[in-house]
Formats: sequence, C-alpha cells, structure tokens
Amino acid sequence: MASPVEQRIPVGSDKKRQKNEDYICITHISSVDKERTQPLTVVRWKKLVVCARKWLEIDGIDRTLAEAVCVHDDEFAKNNNDDDSTSTLACPDESLPGFLEVHKLGFHPTCYRRFIDKKRIASAEKLAEKRGACGGDNNGSDSDHESSTTTSTTSRPPSPKRLRSTTKSSRSGNVLPAICIICKRVDRFVKEGHKTKKDKLVQAETINAGSLVKAAELKMDESILKDVRGKDCVAIEVRYHKRCYKEYTRFLVATTSDERMPKAWEYATVYTEFCDKIIQAQLIKKQEIFRMKKLSSLFQKMIREHHGHGSYRSDLLKKRLRSYRTSQQGFIN
Repeated sequence: MASPVEQRIPVGSDKKRQKNEDYICITHISSVDKERTQPLTVVRWKKLVVCARKWLEIDGIDRTLAEAVCVHDDEFAKNNNDDDSTSTLACPDESLPGFLEVHKLGFHPTCYRRFIDKKRIASAEKLAEKRGACGGDNNGSDSDHESSTTTSTTSRPPSPKRLRSTTKSSRSGNVLPAICIICKRVDRFVKEGHKTKKDKLVQAETINAGSLVKAAELKMDESILKDVRGKDCVAIEVRYHKRCYKEYTRFLVATTSDERMPKAWEYATVYTEFCDKIIQAQLIKKQEIFRMKKLSSLFQKMIREHHGHGSYRSDLLKKRLRSYRTSQQGFIN
C-alpha cells in the first residue's frame, strides 16, 4: 500500500516536469533557478531575434546571450531560406516550430522578460555611449580601465557569425533617428472621441516595414526611399506613428478592394432583378414575410451568380430598399 506522501503526488506529474526540463532557456541567467522552462513559440522567438540584434552592440552578459540567439537564427535561415537573407524574420513560419522543437529551445518567463525589456536595452545603450565618450576624452585616470577593457576584448573568443543586416548597420552607423519616417516628427496627437491622445512611435518589425516600402515605391516617395531602399527596416530601426502608417498605406487596401469588388453601378442590374423576383413577386404579391438577414443573403447570392464574387452590406441594402416605391413592405431586424 502506498504511503500518504506517495498518494498526494498527481499521476503523470513527473513526466510533465521531465518534459519541460528537456527544454533549454536560451537567455538563462544564473539567478533564476526555480522556474519551469517553457517551449518557445514563433512570436516569442522573433521577438528575441529583434532584441538580440540590439544587445550585440553592447558588452556584457546580454551580448553573450544575444550571440547564442543569433547562432541559432543563422542556422535556421541558412537551411530554410532560398534568398540571401540571413534571419528567421525573412523566412516562412511553417518550419520554424519544428526547428525550435528539435533544438529544444525554451525560456524562463523571468529570463525572457529581462532580455526583451526595452528600458534595459535603452539604458544599456546610453551607458555604452557615455563610456565611449569618456574613454576618448580622459587619458589619465581612465588609462587602467582602457587597458583592462582592451585585455578583456583581446582575450574574448571570436564572436559567432552575426546577422548580415546587424553587421552592416554597425559598420555604417546607418541607424535612423527616432522620428516618424513619414511625417518626420517625434510627437503626433490624434483625436479619439472627445479626447486627444499621443500617437506613440512604433518600430518596424519586418524587413519591409509591413506595406511601407511598397507604398513608398508606388508613390515614388524619395523622402522615404532614400533611407529604406535595399535595406533591412528592422536593422536601421525604422519608426512611424500608427496613424501616419495607416493613412500612408490606405490606398493599397483601397486598390485591392477596387480590383476585387465590382463597381456600384454594376449592381444595378442585379438590384432590379432582385426587386422584381423577391420584393415585388414574393413580399408584395404573395404577402410573404422575410427577415432582413434573409433578404441580404438572397441579394448576395444573386450578386455571386452574376459576377462570380462580391458582397454588399445589409445596412446599405436596407437603406436602398426603403427608397423603393411602395409602402407595402416592412422589415424585421
């Protein structure tokens, strides 16, 4: 008979714990030892890659962790991408979950939050800039610090292969200023209802900054193309306001919609047939009662029969039917 202690242990708990322990926290720090390792998802992995690019430029333990992330990032991109890109950010997501599972890449929640903390990254970047400035001005008291830094640098083993976009930006210093690439301003205020709110700057997370590069090319906007042409928008840290981006790329959505949907006048024939067959023949003559939902469904069906595709909002159809020359029809919402 099992002892009371053994009876309190849930069945299968050891297997679950062992399964989680198989994963390796790729951004692990020694102070975290009681958290369970969780498997990385595609979204979390891409966030680690974006932050690792920034940590690569800063000395310290986070740079070592970033190098480990970039080694796996380069390995996946090399085996799963047909073009010259060397980052998972440019690769399709289909094979990434399998790659993460094979290498048992995981994370501790505390380690993960620490590594992607924007405030820590910004603070470390400022501190690195100050140290660089002090090292160039002072020759006396900082000589020992400089010599120790040189010694530690020379004794450090060679770094693994870096991302191409990161290496290029670090050599050329071609990181854009922290302003909106569209309106060329830092702050923008937008109205939401009766309140005015500050529209925060958003940093690009894809190579082409979503649809921004495509929109700029179609508009032949050299004020943007001169900064992003042939470059990785993540590496050069392209920023924009959400409202600016939405307004700048809106015509792409409108163009797609215009190509997909027939023009309004093309529905005139369908609407006339709809009124004759449904409104006049069934609602008025036969005194049948249809809900607005069914009327909308019948109209959509007739549109597809004539055009092969297309749709029409039910509220617009209801407004249009109310202007129909009869007082004998009613609608049930």
